Parts: sequence; C-alpha cells; structure tokens
Amino acid sequence: MKIAIAGKGGVGKTIISALLVRELIEHGKGPILVIDADPNANLNIPLGIDYNGTIADIVEELKTRARSGISKVDILKMEFQNIITEEENFDFLVMGAPEGPGCYCAVNDILREILNQFSRNYPYVIFDAEAGLEHLSRKTAGELDLLILVSEPSLSSLHTLLRAKNIADKTGLTVKEFLHIINKVRGELSPDILDFMFKNQLLPFLTLPFSENLLEVYERGENIFEFWDGNFLKKFAIIVKEKILKNGGGK
Repeated sequence: MKIAIAGKGGVGKTIISALLVRELIEHGKGPILVIDADPNANLNIPLGIDYNGTIADIVEELKTRARSGISKVDILKMEFQNIITEEENFDFLVMGAPEGPGCYCAVNDILREILNQFSRNYPYVIFDAEAGLEHLSRKTAGELDLLILVSEPSLSSLHTLLRAKNIADKTGLTVKEFLHIINKVRGELSPDILDFMFKNQLLPFLTLPFSENLLEVYERGENIFEFWDGNFLKKFAIIVKEKILKNGGGK
C-alpha cells in the first residue's frame, strides 16, 4: 500500500507522516519503507534517526561512474545499501535535492528504479512529499493507494491544499483515494471553512485537534515514539484504522 502525505510547510505534514509510521508499527505492520521526498528533508528528526546519504547522491555517482562502463542498475544496487537507513521496523530513504538549478528528473528516475526493485518487500510505502507534489506529479511512485493532503484551519492554507489536489488531477497522478486532514483545530470549524471544503469537493475530510504536547515534541526535535497525548492519538488512531488498516497493505 503506497501512501503519500503532502502539504505546505508548517501544517504538520511531516509530524503526521512520523505518527503514521509509529501507528503502523504499533499495529505490527512493519517493515515499512519510509521516503522523505520533501526537499527540506527533516522527517528523520521525529523518527529519531540519522541518515548517511540521499538519492540525489546516487545521481551524482551516476554522473561520474556511468562513463567508466558501470551500468546504471549496477550503480544503483551498489549505492542503495549506502543510503538506506535500516531500523528494526522500518527502512528510511531521503530523496535529497539536486545540486544547482534544474528539475528533479534524474532523482525521480532513480527513485522509480528503487521502487520497482525494492518496494515489493514492504507491505507499506510512505512518502513525505511537498505541497507542489514535484516527485509524485512525475508519477515516480506509480499508483498511490492513498494521498493525504494536510492543511491548517485557515482559508489560505486550504487554498494550498486545493492547489495540491488540482496538481494531482491535472498531471494524471493515479490516486485510488484522497483524504483531507485539517490539522491543529481548536474548537469547531468555522462555517466559511466548512463551505470551502464542500464547495470544492475536498472530501472526505477529517480533523485533528491542536496539541501543545505535539508542538513541543516537534520544536524540541524529540522522538515521536515518546509522544503522548491521549485525545490527539485517539483521533489519529481512528484515521489510521478507517482509512489505512481497512484497505489492506499487508502481505
């Protein structure tokens, strides 16, 4: 089951990605392949790990080694083990950013090759993407089972969510199911926000409450596996149960 989480910076996308990894592990659903596909890569921090290299580094290796007669596939196999961080219940990859100006074409090609060769070993693949869906819009991930779009409870944030949804539609990205999450909700959603969600067919959507404890975990760079907030985790567990665990993912 391939799941991507996208949203602009600050909405809680990365911390939700980390919590999803935690929740699946607690349900015994590992091993999970976790891919940080955001150019501002920091998913490793709430997961409490470090990483040694990125997929963009492999691209640089290709530039130098390809001329010496080593095939792209052979380089990929050699370098893959150097850039993947192996934990007990999940493996972690970082996309990285290409050096200098330019697009992500080469980085995406490598990721596509990695997914074709290695993702079959995992019941779940999780992408922490960016709001522009740069990697996913190039169909790097293939067909997505679930695309989670995260927003804050403000109209400006919701407009970004809507743009991400339109990007997915216009680029022909195959998504079996969308889920829209309004994060950091205090109290009830305003009528304007509800009207915006229904008017633009941003359905289904679910809400997560603002959590001071979660904010502190993120700001302090603490491990998400040590986070506790009963009310928040209860609502998050419902999302995982209803939208992910019911839809398979196990082998």
